[in-house]
Amino acid sequence: MKVCCSNPASICYWLVVSLVAWAVLAIIGMFWHPLHASSAATCLLAMTIGCVANAIKNRTYHCIFTAPLFLIAAILFLSSHITHIKPNFIWAGVLVGTGIAFLLEWRYAQRLSVLHIIGVAHRAQALKPSANPNPEQKAFTDCLARTVQQVRPAFIAEEDSEEALTERGQISIAKGMATERIEHILCDPDRSQRRDVGYKDGMELELETFMSDEAGMTNDEIHLKARATELGHYFPIRERFWLDQLGGRLERDGVFICGNERAHLRVSPSYLNQEGYRSASLSAASVLRRKKNRIGHALWNI
Repeated sequence: MKVCCSNPASICYWLVVSLVAWAVLAIIGMFWHPLHASSAATCLLAMTIGCVANAIKNRTYHCIFTAPLFLIAAILFLSSHITHIKPNFIWAGVLVGTGIAFLLEWRYAQRLSVLHIIGVAHRAQALKPSANPNPEQKAFTDCLARTVQQVRPAFIAEEDSEEALTERGQISIAKGMATERIEHILCDPDRSQRRDVGYKDGMELELETFMSDEAGMTNDEIHLKARATELGHYFPIRERFWLDQLGGRLERDGVFICGNERAHLRVSPSYLNQEGYRSASLSAASVLRRKKNRIGHALWNI
C-alpha cells in the first residue's frame, strides 16, 4: 500500500472525524465520568479515531504511528490511578512520539500524484496551422493555461493521435503549452493500434448492428445500442491503452485532456481509481468558471 504525506485535505479530514468522535465520547462521558468532555483520555481517544480514519481513507503515513501512540496514552490516563504515571510523562511521550512520526513521514512517505482530467469538445482541442482560434479554442487555451499554472504538471496528455491530426490538417493546442519541463503526449490509438487492441468505434458498431438486425430496430435504437456497447465494452479498452501510453509518467502530477462526453468523464476517473491512481475530474460547460468537486479538487469548466 502506498502511503503519503499530510496535506490540507487530509488534515481537515482528521480534524472533522476527531471532533465528531470527541462529541460522541463526551456524550458517553455524561454517564461515565472518566470520559468527560475535557478529560485527556477523551481527547486522545478522539484523536486515535481520527488517525485510524485518516490512515484508511488518505493513507497518511504518520497516522500509522500516532493512532497506537494516542491509544496507549489514553489507556495510561484511564488507568493512572493504578499505574501512578504522572500526566506530564505521558504528554511528553505523546509529543516526542508525534514528532518522530512526522519526521518519519517527511523522510519516507510519498506524495500521491494526481492525474487532472479535462473534458473538452474535440473541436476546441486543435486548430488549422494558419487559422485564428475561435472562441471555444480561446476558452480551452485559457483553461489549460490556468490549469498548468495551478497544477504545474510534469506532462500534458490528450485523447488524439498524430494520424488523426494529420488527416484533419490540424495542430494540437496542448502541444503549444509543452515546454522542456512539461512533456506532451498523444495517447489515442491510430487505426492500426485500434485493430491490435480490438477496439471498435460507434460507427463500426452501428454498421454491425444494422447488418445483424432482425428485429426491425429504428435508426435511433440502432444508434443507442451501438453507443451502449461502445461505452460498456470498448471504452475501457481504449482507456487501458491511454494508461499504457502514460506508463511510469503517472508517478508524477499530470493533465489529461479527453472528450467532454459524459461517458469519458464518468468512466475515466472510476477506471483510474480501480487501477490505484488518484484523479481529479475537470468537466466542460459553456462558461469558464471555477468549482469544487466532491473530493476537493479545483475544476475548470469551459
